[in-house]
Amino acid sequence: MKKKTIAMIFIGIVIIAISAFPRAIEVCNGNFIFGFDQGKHWLAAKSMVVDHALPLIGDEVGGGGGFFQGPGWYYTQAIPFLLFQGNPYGQLVLMFIIGIATVGCSYIIFSSRFGYSAGFFISFLVALSPAISIQSRFSWPPFVIPFITIFYIDALYKIVKGEMRSWFTIFFLLGCMANFEIATAATLGVATCLALFVLRKVTVRSIGFGLLGFAIPLLPLLAFDIRHQFLNARGIWHMITTTSAGNGTAALAKIWEAHVLTFSVNLFGAFPIFSFKNIFILLCIASSILLFFDKRVSKTHKLFITGLIFIPCIIFLELLFYTSTLWEWWLLELPIFYIVLVGLLSSYIFSKRLVGKIIIIILYAYVFSKTVPYVLETWKKDYPDYGGTQKIKGKTEAVEAIFQDAKGQPFGVLVFTPPVYTYPYDYLFWWIGTKKYKYVPYTEKRGLFYLLIEPDPEKPWSYKGWLETVIQDGTIISTRQLPSGFIIEKRMAQ
Repeated sequence: MKKKTIAMIFIGIVIIAISAFPRAIEVCNGNFIFGFDQGKHWLAAKSMVVDHALPLIGDEVGGGGGFFQGPGWYYTQAIPFLLFQGNPYGQLVLMFIIGIATVGCSYIIFSSRFGYSAGFFISFLVALSPAISIQSRFSWPPFVIPFITIFYIDALYKIVKGEMRSWFTIFFLLGCMANFEIATAATLGVATCLALFVLRKVTVRSIGFGLLGFAIPLLPLLAFDIRHQFLNARGIWHMITTTSAGNGTAALAKIWEAHVLTFSVNLFGAFPIFSFKNIFILLCIASSILLFFDKRVSKTHKLFITGLIFIPCIIFLELLFYTSTLWEWWLLELPIFYIVLVGLLSSYIFSKRLVGKIIIIILYAYVFSKTVPYVLETWKKDYPDYGGTQKIKGKTEAVEAIFQDAKGQPFGVLVFTPPVYTYPYDYLFWWIGTKKYKYVPYTEKRGLFYLLIEPDPEKPWSYKGWLETVIQDGTIISTRQLPSGFIIEKRMAQ
């Protein structure tokens, strides 16, 4: 028994090491995306840690609906902000840790639930998944969803087994998801209720557990809503009631086609299967049929597999009623569903004598052999990538260039950026100025001031309109373009 435990620990360490390789590119080169969202979220962390302002809401979402996500992502960001003393690199380290933890937790949880072979296959696929591994390479709130989904699926299994108190756990996790991507929490929440109803796992008591669990992670958001005449509730209701199904069969066909494409990308992006998608689907269908007709497989296991299949289907049907653009990050929980399903089917086939073992070993060896060259090529291409104006090195060098040119003189800075909002630059001028130069520039056209221009790749001339309308003032002293593509204009107010 002791030898088996040591062996499983060793295998777990190997899987985690494998998972680190495709996730560690930006951790190693220190050059990561620091754009609109990353700057905004790091400013929120700064507001909490430095200014001691605790938010009740997170990002505004909902398009025309106008409502907010929970503030959980801001509180999460405050941890690396504090540990890394404001260095944006802390964002990236957090995402890397979450990615590795997703692999490690999938190995531990599913090994304990379904056996070591299932735990191995599931965590191995999570480690190699292109769609999941890339989420560790830059900071963004929806990328926490796969980690939470591991625990959600474990709670789902417990409910199928008859542990009705796990209703609290599963809806607590859905409430947590609403702090990172509210669309995911909403669609998965509805699908969960319907699936558990079909599986006959609903009682009055379980509903009470679920409501309590869901409310706890959203208490700050609920407090905000009560204080602001139920702004969020009205926004959500507005979005739901203003969504139409379109006109005629042509519109419905277009919606169907767009949704099928998005769900297909989501499904196949979860696996490093590359060129044999049709064979992959056929193998999954054949394995599912064998499992459901196998009398030696428990009813609980079959119901759980049914839930894993049923929930993504419900989410697809739900979103057919949503006629606007369907964003892929609303579906980031589904790759975990697909991987757990495939991992359990793989474990089932692996248990079928020598033939089953040979089939699965060949399949996973092939997947690994195709993944390694792909990851190596990614390292070769992305590790030296400077990133122009989009990554932290280019932005930091531009900020440093302005400070150095000013040579200790008081100065101001105005920024042009295609997203309009200047969050990443606001943060970098504050952080670098405070930490290194003991000075934070003002944002007015007075005295010596600089214009930092991030040209729009699609409309590289667009900043000229900004110069002619918003700026106008000041005598141009110098203009230069950095290797990153940033343009710095030095002016003196008249």
